[in-house]
Amino acid sequence: VTIGGCTTVGNMFSGKGYGEIVDLHDGTLEITAAGNFSGSRDDTYQKWDRTASHACGDKPYTTIKREWQSAEYPGILSGVIRCK
Repeated sequence: VTIGGCTTVGNMFSGKGYGEIVDLHDGTLEITAAGNFSGSRDDTYQKWDRTASHACGDKPYTTIKREWQSAEYPGILSGVIRCK
């Protein structure tokens, strides 16, 4: 189940907008953000952090894990958070 707002396909596969938020139903959320094709991983980290903050209602969160799913370009950054 994906929660959160809709985003354009362009924003989904760029450093803009928000990534995907999935409720794991154990008090944690999985966050996935796709980077842009410029090769800048900073944009992807910012998008991931923006999505995680949005998922927690702009309140603090704890990162349980965060890792790159692909070595291509900036790739896809995925992880698990818990809202504080």
